[in-house]
Amino acid sequence: MENEAESGGRKLALNRYVYTNKQGIQDVGGIPQTFTVDIVITGDNYIEDAKKFRNLLVSGESGLLILQAFGSFWAYVSRYSRDNSNNNIGEIVFSVTFEVEDTQGADADEVDVSEIEIYQEYLEANEELTNSILSNWTVPNTNLNKLLCAIDNNKIVQAVRGVAETVNDVARAAEKIKNTVDTAINRAETYAEIFAENGPLAALSSAVGMGEAYRIAKDITQFGNDLDNRVQGIENTLKKQENSSDYNINLWPEGTSKQWDNRNTVRVASVETQRLSASLLMLQQAPGAIGNTFEQANKIKLEMNEVVENVVLSPPYDSVIVTPELVEKVLNLRDTAQKYINQKSQELYYVTEDRVTPISSRVVAYNRYGGEEKSETIKSLNEYKPYLDRKIRILKQK
Repeated sequence: MENEAESGGRKLALNRYVYTNKQGIQDVGGIPQTFTVDIVITGDNYIEDAKKFRNLLVSGESGLLILQAFGSFWAYVSRYSRDNSNNNIGEIVFSVTFEVEDTQGADADEVDVSEIEIYQEYLEANEELTNSILSNWTVPNTNLNKLLCAIDNNKIVQAVRGVAETVNDVARAAEKIKNTVDTAINRAETYAEIFAENGPLAALSSAVGMGEAYRIAKDITQFGNDLDNRVQGIENTLKKQENSSDYNINLWPEGTSKQWDNRNTVRVASVETQRLSASLLMLQQAPGAIGNTFEQANKIKLEMNEVVENVVLSPPYDSVIVTPELVEKVLNLRDTAQKYINQKSQELYYVTEDRVTPISSRVVAYNRYGGEEKSETIKSLNEYKPYLDRKIRILKQK
């Protein structure tokens, strides 16, 4: 992307009176922003890629627009133009105009978001998750379904302990679940307490700094996509999923019996509880995981929206735990976290290339940024080579 431009303003009703040099002005609301961006399509297949991009622009779908200078917005394409009037062989330039639904700026941008506000949004969302479990948890209706539910939930404990075993608070919460899971699945209040309200991921959110648990939480948002069924006598009764989404849950054929329908409901509720709990933690931790570059910050925002879409808004199964109230809390948390990331844009760098004689990453950091704090980042951008030579990747502010 090149040459990002934003326009907006206020809708004014003008009353121009006769025989006077004055006019009446009434503010009747804000004008949502319009963004115009130049996008260059280049590469070996630039003509075919430009056709695909053009088809995307006229699809009529909304999507996440991520701008390095202005942040991220859900937007629609209103118009575009394309040309190669500069006669640059191997590239086609699109000028695309995007429209957003709601005015964002003025009032919202006057007050910065803090880490405390993000954590408060997380606590409110986690409380709503607890409320939803209390209302929607279904008790297994047969001994076989209780056994299968206990097996699934013990795998949840193993998954969390496996990725966060060094955090004492998480280990204690996981141990509590292990000792009570067989009885907890029979009572919504107990299940909500040990898996959401005071669960291991809730413990992790308060035990580490912002960003430290981001990857742990993200990995767990796909928990349950490989749950099997090894109970003797019904080993091969699971239905094979038709699509390959990482967010699938293996279930039994619907409508076969009340026992099987209850089994599916309980499995979905168990997996959803874990995924939702992990999603909330991931969103709360995301601002601390953006690193130093726009590239990483944009990657984090895309991951946040992917998880919200697949776990909360449009999961590839019939949801049991997600409620409209919970959706609202999750979206509030996501939007607050993304606003915090956008606030940090002035501190971020672009990744670009330069040429140097043999030199260490520490010297590059001193020469370019006045200290060695970015030495590790430079090293990671260049495959952790002990000495950098010739063409290297560095950080550059706009």
